[in-house]
This record gives sequence, C-alpha cells and structure tokens, in this order.
Amino acid sequence: MYGADAAINQKALAAGNQAAAAAGASVASVRGAVQATQSTAAFAAAEAAIQVTAATTIAQYLAAVGALPQLTRPTSGTDALDPAGPAQPNGDYESLVIRVDGVENVIGGAGNDLLLIDETEAAKDNTFTAGLGVDRVEYQNNYNAGGSEALAEPTVTVAVNTAADTDTVTMTAGRVGTTEATDTLGSVEYLSLKGFTAAGSRENDVLDVTAMTTGAVVDFTNGQVRDLNGNVQVTIEGMPQLENVWGDGNDKVIVADDTVMSTNLREDVANGTPAQQIQFMSYRDYDDLVTGTTVRKSFAAQIADNTIMQVVNQGQFTFSLSKVGAEADVDRVDYTNENGRIVAVVGQGGATAPQFIIVDGNSNNAWNDLSSRIDRLESVEEIVASKGESVLDFTSSGAARQITFKYATPAVDPAENAVLEQVIRIADGSGNQVQGLNAFVEQYTYNKTTPAVADATWNRVEGGDFAKS
Repeated sequence: MYGADAAINQKALAAGNQAAAAAGASVASVRGAVQATQSTAAFAAAEAAIQVTAATTIAQYLAAVGALPQLTRPTSGTDALDPAGPAQPNGDYESLVIRVDGVENVIGGAGNDLLLIDETEAAKDNTFTAGLGVDRVEYQNNYNAGGSEALAEPTVTVAVNTAADTDTVTMTAGRVGTTEATDTLGSVEYLSLKGFTAAGSRENDVLDVTAMTTGAVVDFTNGQVRDLNGNVQVTIEGMPQLENVWGDGNDKVIVADDTVMSTNLREDVANGTPAQQIQFMSYRDYDDLVTGTTVRKSFAAQIADNTIMQVVNQGQFTFSLSKVGAEADVDRVDYTNENGRIVAVVGQGGATAPQFIIVDGNSNNAWNDLSSRIDRLESVEEIVASKGESVLDFTSSGAARQITFKYATPAVDPAENAVLEQVIRIADGSGNQVQGLNAFVEQYTYNKTTPAVADATWNRVEGGDFAKS
C-alpha cells in the first residue's frame, strides 16, 4: 500500500497557503491551519521552533514552513501524533497497489518505508533494503498458542552494524526449533518489537553491538543505539524486551527507570513466577540473629532455613560489555535515570565474576515486587549512581575500609549546569586505595545561578567493618 497524504510538509504548506488566501488572514490563522495538519511529533517540534514575532509576515512564516526538513509518516510506531496510532501501524498507507505472496526480498526507495513482519516469517531469511528516507521494520510475532505463547516465541538477537549501515535480526528456538533464520536490514532507522516478539520464555534475547568495536551507547530511555560521537545507528522500540546487551569497545549502557525496564514481558511478578532466595550476600541479611541469641546468623544458615531475602527477576538483564575482544576497554552502566534505590555489593565483581546491582525501584526495601530486579554486570568497570538512594554494600568485604566522598574538588568554578563526575575512593584500614574494584561514579550538576537539579550520588554505606570519611 502507499500513503496518499504521507508528505507532511506538502500537506501542511498547502493548508497554510489556503488559509493565507482567506479574507482577514493573519499569521496566527495561517499557523493554526498548518498545525492542524501535523501528524508526527518530529514535524510538530520542527514547526514549533519557528520564531514568530509581531513583525513576522504571513509570507515569511510560510517560507519558514517550506524550509523545514522534509518528513513523511510514519516516523515511529510510538508517535503519539500519528492518527493511526501504535495499534494501526499501516493506517498511514490507505491505498492498495498490489498483493504478492512468497517474497523474501523487499527493496525500498527514497520515501519513508514500513515493513510489517509477523510470525509466519520467523523461520525465513528475509532481506529489506530500505534505501533513503526514515524507514521502519515492525515485528509482530503472535503465535497465540493457547497459553503457551512464551514457550512458542523464538529467541531474538538484534545485531547492530554487522556491515555498513546494516543490521540483522536472528530468530531461533521456540516454534522455529533448530532453524536459525536471519533477516538482513539495510538502512533501517527504526526497529519495532511489537506483539510478543522477543517475549520468549527463555529470557535470552540479545542486543548485540559487538560489531561497533570502538564502542556503543545503548540507551534504554529512548531505545537508541548511538556511536561514541552521538550518531544514532538505530532506534529499537521495545528495547526492554532484549534482556542481554553484548558489547566490545568502550561501551555505555544507559538504564531507564524501573517503570520502563519492568515492561519486559517476562517480568516475574506479572507472570506469576514466585520469588526466590537471593543468590549472594547483602546487608539486608547481615544483621539477622540466631533466635534467642545475640549471635549473627550465617548466610548459609539463612539459606538452609529459607529465611534469606526473597527476590524476583534475578539476573533479568545482563550487560556483558566485553563479550568479545581483549577486555582492554572501559565500560560503564549508568543508572542516573533510575529514580529509586540501587544497591551495589562492593568487591563482588572481578575479572571473571559478575557484579550484581539490586534495583528497588519504589524504594520500599522489598525486593519481591513489580519494581524490583537484579541486573548482572559482566566486564563493567564503571557504575554510575541513581538519582534515588544509592547504597554501597560492604557486607562481603571482610576487612576494614575507608570510604571517601568527593575526594577531588574542582580548582575553579565550572560552567553553569556543567555535569561533574566524582569517583568514590575506597581504601583499606590504613588509607591505601584498594585496587581491582569497580569505579563507583557520582554525577553532580553545578548550579550557582540556576535552580538545582537532582544529583546521582552514592549516599548510603552498609555492611561490614569500615570507617567513613
């Protein structure tokens, strides 16, 4: 199908010209006519940026509209201004051209193209060469398997930049069995995971950015995968359905608030999966006592009698940022968009051991509700605090520690609203810095003349023997 009115700029400009020809026309009436035709958030933002003053004429305003970047619909499956809405992704294409069955290769042109793929294509190797324009592929897997939907869904691996301007989507297991089917997507800007795509019961779907060997930024707040210069490589709508991120290079994962991350369709509470014993020591179990005594109850004893913390979503997300390569890079997981509490057990992560981050999104100290999960960080050197309470847990250190906040201070005032970073200094009882630990990073926004904003700080220390400075 094709969209007869998909050229937003042309439609808007035509409406503006028509309004300008009416008796008593003004810049305000012409602008109102232009705005009434808008159907993408991108065009609305571009039009809103046009500066209109008392001296602006109708001709000047229309010239500014005509100079806007050319856009067509749809630019995104989640665009709130799209009249079709996310449930009707092809509503912009109302004119049928032809019906063809049995095609594995689709070649686009200079327009904004949309390719819809459902479960009938899950075991095939498809190719979409999108060409110019803002192009989107939308996966709509829905096996409707009588309650066994999660079991039927294949495992999905999205690999970014496997070749120049090319991504791949591979499906295997589930209903497709041992088949490993790979779709090759060229010049695609948006990839939408709709329906039950990437909702398999194995919880092992992957976002693979290892081909970006200099490094990648994986941003769960907006679904973008960017290079280190900030250039968007692809936008993945439904990114929280991909439980694993694989990297190689100086990678950064920006974690969204739990309200976004918990939209993963395999979330334990929503699926009725019971809470389980936590798999490592934490401060929540450190001070438990043997009944009737003042003796601390060992973690082993708490596990044996099932009194240790009960948690959900253990290892729900794994960020393995040196999945390939020599691990000579510096990788970061950034929790500054989390508004709740996070907990890091200091000294847990190492060259081969993972670092777990407990996320208590509603800060209620219960780790068995919808706002709770435990992330698994592999080969991650830097961890940035959340904007909620961020806890450094020294339960497993077994030695005296000195923790110093704001160890280094700027020599001069930074620029207004500059973001400053500090790394918590962790030393032994004699003040010698402990080597081999993750860098626990804080971020402060410098405000002298403008209102203060929330900082991301490690602001609570728990656990074993330590001295705090």
